[in-house]
Parts: sequence; C-alpha cells; structure tokens
Amino acid sequence: MKPMHRNLLLPLVAVVTFVTLLLMLEGGARLVIFWMYGRQDHAMWWRLEYEPYLLFKWDNAMYAKWPPKTEPYRILVLGGSTAGMMPNRLLQAAFVEMFQRRVEVVNLAQGGYIVSQNRVMLALYGIDAQPDLIVSLDGYNDAINAMKTGDPNLPSWNGYIDSAVNHPFLNAVFAVMRQSQFVNAVNKLRERQLENRRATDPKLVEAAATHFVSSIRAMSVVARGLNVPEIIVLQPYLYLRTAKTARERRFQSETLERRRFVTDTLNVMHQKLSTHQLGQGVYYVDARTPFEGTEADCFADEVHLTDAGYQVLLQHVLLAVSRSGFRPRPASRSAVQGN
Repeated sequence: MKPMHRNLLLPLVAVVTFVTLLLMLEGGARLVIFWMYGRQDHAMWWRLEYEPYLLFKWDNAMYAKWPPKTEPYRILVLGGSTAGMMPNRLLQAAFVEMFQRRVEVVNLAQGGYIVSQNRVMLALYGIDAQPDLIVSLDGYNDAINAMKTGDPNLPSWNGYIDSAVNHPFLNAVFAVMRQSQFVNAVNKLRERQLENRRATDPKLVEAAATHFVSSIRAMSVVARGLNVPEIIVLQPYLYLRTAKTARERRFQSETLERRRFVTDTLNVMHQKLSTHQLGQGVYYVDARTPFEGTEADCFADEVHLTDAGYQVLLQHVLLAVSRSGFRPRPASRSAVQGN
C-alpha cells in the first residue's frame, strides 16, 4: 500500500472506530434503560417554559381570567405537582361538605415548585384570583431540591436556565448532548454521587427546613395582608407510611440515601412549623402520615397520590383545621365589588 493511502486510511479507521464505539455505548445505554424502565423519553425533551420571576412553568394557569367574585367560595391552591394533580372535583366535594355552600378552585400549583416559587406565584398571580381561602401543599420538593443543588433556595432546574443565559454556546452543545441517553445516564450517575454526599449532611437538612419555614411565614404574611385564611399542609411521603399496601411496597425508584434525607427534612420541617407562631388565620396541618388505618392504595408513586389518597388527605386536613377552630367566613364583599 502506498504511504499516502496508508496515511489516509489510518485516520479513517480511527474515526470509524470512534463512531462505532459511541454507537455501541448509546445503544447499550438505551437497551439497559429500556430493560429497567420500559419505553420512556424523560430527559429527551422539555415541556417547561420560562416564566419571569418564577424561572419555569408547566402550564398557563396563572394567566386564566377569573370573573369577579360572586357567591362561590374560591379556594386558591399552591404547591408542586402533588398539589397540581389534585382533582378539583375531590377538593370541591370535600369543602362543600364542610362549608355547605358552592366552592370553586383556582389551582396554580406547578410541578417541581419549591415554596420560594409558591410565594412569588401568590404575590404575582394569586392575589388577582381574589381567593377566600389559600391552601398550600409542600415539603417534598424543598427537600429534594436542597439535596440536588446543595442550596435550599434554588430549584434544581436553575442550572439549565443559568446555562442558557450565561453560557449560550455551551448550552447549545448541551442541548445536542441531552439527546443521548448515554450522556443522560452518565450525568445522572454524577448527580447521584453528589446527592449521596449531601444526604449525610445534617447542616443541609437544617438549612432546608429553616428556609422552608421562612418561606411559609412570608406566604402567611401575604395571606394576612389579604385578610384571607391559609391552610399550610406538610405533604405525605410514602416512606413515612408504616402500613404500605402490596402495590406501594413495589415502589423502589428512590435510593435509601434520598429516603433518609427527605424523611429527616420533613420531620425537622414539622418540628419547626409546630413551634413557630404563624399568625391568626393561618392553620398548619401535619399530613406526613395521614393514611394510617386505611388499606387503600393511597400512593401512585413515592410522593404523588391516587384519588383514594387525595380523598383521605382532604378528610385529614379538614378534620385538623376544624379542630383548630377554622370556620369559613362569608365571601368578601370587597372582592365582589372589585375593590
């Protein structure tokens, strides 16, 4: 073979070998993911959109035009995906039974939101809904985001937005690389290592719980300023349920480190909320374990609920606030008049 041909062949062989290796890694990653999780495209596409001050959103519920207040008692719901997935019909039915009057629901909960984002949502959009009652369901996302970022004040997707704003070239590269399940798998392993390291940090648990309570208090200040009662619900978590059903025992997507961190953080959140004075008209409900005594499948996964779970949760919440002296007030006449 002529030297010139040999010089051209060697780089070609190297390129073909490199491409073949990449294809094998990508194909292997996809086969493993398919075998472990089935068909899915999570992390291969993004539904979230940028929202000023809130960073991201999953829908446009905050832009809905609500008519001026009339007779129905209007409940504003805030929180993450567990609150967002709560069927309005179940919430309405539960409160109608307690209030003995018509109820309408404004659900502004957004998947992945932490309490910092919920208080911004309340200030920017919740006030315009003219609610008669505010219900927030939070806790899990604040624990998980603290574990993912190491900073309780940052949602986990802050890194993507920071990359897009401050590093547009690298963001374009990452946008291409995220189409690879092999790259996603490697990145997930790196994230898992960071999570496991942070999971053993008691200072991070304390910081996450302290920031959570601080944000809750900020939301309660807004509620009191509106002269609107607020129900703060610390949300359920599967691994705090002692009598899991057979179906619930099969959920195994969360690592032991994550379970311990979330459990510890929720427990510290409860301790702090139980001892803090949140002010008149603000009712705290500990709903970490509301399902003891029922044999129903209450969890759809580690944190989201089934319809049966939501029904039990709502019964627990209403019983707790009624024991605390909560009674619905007549709809605000100033709200009716648009003042």
